[in-house]
Amino acid sequence: MPPDTTKNFIIGIRAKAAAIPIIEDAYATAAIIGTELWYKRRHCIGIDFTWMRLTSETDDSMDVAMYDNYQHFTYLYLDYKYRFLPTEKVWWYLHLYGKSGKYKMWNKDAGYDHGSRDMSFLRSKTDGTFREPGIGIGANFFFIKLPNLGVDVSANYGIRLSHDNILDVTDIMTSEYRENVHSEAHIFYLRWSLTYLFR
Repeated sequence: MPPDTTKNFIIGIRAKAAAIPIIEDAYATAAIIGTELWYKRRHCIGIDFTWMRLTSETDDSMDVAMYDNYQHFTYLYLDYKYRFLPTEKVWWYLHLYGKSGKYKMWNKDAGYDHGSRDMSFLRSKTDGTFREPGIGIGANFFFIKLPNLGVDVSANYGIRLSHDNILDVTDIMTSEYRENVHSEAHIFYLRWSLTYLFR
């Protein structure tokens, strides 16, 4: 039975749980859960909660993993989508989004045998909060045999505004603590999730 096209409002859920390699010795683990509300299949407001961890390794000359760098993010994601080029199987859209959350970054000994050396200089840490306004273009691709279920993929650009508390451990005896350090970064990334619309 074809979806009902007379509804003014359509509620959807979006979710993801994935662990994927990015490039060699770099990995990402992410989970998303949220909801969205479409109005007349043109306008959409959505919100979700995202948990993400990025991990990268530094290898020695024998290709043994020595240190891991961890980045751990949790944030709320709010977006507005405007749909164009309407078809039933592919919903193209432009969107504005905003993120607000916190993160931790640290270096940690990955268990490689360093003998009796003190590896405390690897324990630099950053605790921070961030906000990220951005724009993007994307599409929902719906499955032929499951017309309510689809994959949402978008390409995005944002400006990340961060406020950090940083502990720099440069050697065994020396460390420096800096509080409320402001930084700005330009972010380009791809985002995807599964979407189910109750239509």
